Amino acid sequence: MDVEYHDDTHGYVRQEDLEIPGTAVAPVQFRIALLVPAHRTFRHWVTVVTTAVDGEKTLLGIAWPD
Repeated sequence: MDVEYHDDTHGYVRQEDLEIPGTAVAPVQFRIALLVPAHRTFRHWVTVVTTAVDGEKTLLGIAWPD
């Protein structure tokens, strides 16, 4: 997952590429320093890399906490 955060007022930019292994069952945590706590807007991208699975349906859940 790629995460990008910009605080233009303070010249702060954070870009991270998080690799989540296919065997992961626990949530992956990531922290971003907020110079202005009210500024909580950021962008994220999820890239799924997989192989074909015959005879099975694979369910991939992606949830963003509120």
